[in-house]
Amino acid sequence: MPKLQSGGEHVRGQAAPNPQEPRVEMQQGGSTPEPMAKSTFWERILRDKSAMTGTVILAVYAFVILFAPLIAPHDPYAIDVDNIFRPPFFMRGGTMTYPLGTDELGRDLLSRLMFGMRLSVFMSTCVVALIVAFGTVVGLLAAYYGKLVNVLLMRVTDIQLSFPVVVLAICVLVYTTPTVPAVITVLAIGNWPVYARVARSLGLTEKAKDYVKAAQALGASGARVIFKYILRNIAASLLIVCILDLGAMVIWEAVLGFIGLSVLPPTPTLGNIMGAGWDYMVNAWWIATLPGIIVFFLLFGLSLLGEGIAGASGVRGSMQVKTVV
Repeated sequence: MPKLQSGGEHVRGQAAPNPQEPRVEMQQGGSTPEPMAKSTFWERILRDKSAMTGTVILAVYAFVILFAPLIAPHDPYAIDVDNIFRPPFFMRGGTMTYPLGTDELGRDLLSRLMFGMRLSVFMSTCVVALIVAFGTVVGLLAAYYGKLVNVLLMRVTDIQLSFPVVVLAICVLVYTTPTVPAVITVLAIGNWPVYARVARSLGLTEKAKDYVKAAQALGASGARVIFKYILRNIAASLLIVCILDLGAMVIWEAVLGFIGLSVLPPTPTLGNIMGAGWDYMVNAWWIATLPGIIVFFLLFGLSLLGEGIAGASGVRGSMQVKTVV
């Protein structure tokens, strides 16, 4: 005969509870929580308001960047001396012919901003692609092999980190023509150590897990373990850093352009448009202000998307049902 349990008698014919099975902890009020419905990564993204807001903002930017030659109202290089410093349409003297006004040479500011944003984002994307590829490889090699390899690679990383990006850019670009490849190269050299450190930190965590030890026990090579197993498991975290870093590279390009070390006029970038407009800030504030507003909303969209991906991929941590064994 089954013994009495606390709270009542055991019902005859019913299987006794197994003490080895985990039981779900009761929520407040005594009710058992419903099992959490599994959802895919994309379903969680679609339900995340931050991610969707960021996606909409970035979709607008992507549309302008891709179709700038078709939707720009004027030639961004065309000079019109009869419309110098024309204000935006919402100010006195403005006109819809030049919706965002003109610059010191009478060039349409809206068209120059479209093409400038296109070039700035292109350079920033190239920089992020280079530093992710190189920095991640360096960091994972240091984490996996350790010892002398780790010491050598991390010392090189520390030496590179000791040179500020602006100082490095001044030392290089002052003596060379600041072309698009030159700016991309300087920004890549100055920023890859960040990814080396991030990848090394994540790689050390993954290296200690059982699946890495199992792969090593089965005879997998170091390259296979690093690039097929470890890299795949840290990809979500690296993606979030990439998204945020894209905005950081846009800012770096704007800084270099503002001080005259990015692509030179008349080729428009967000940085050199702001730099050219700074001299006319009192009488034509829109020339320097509007590129800054564009950069702000680009960073805002990237930040929202990065936060949404972090939540959907579980990087920020996920809510789980607590169990008691």
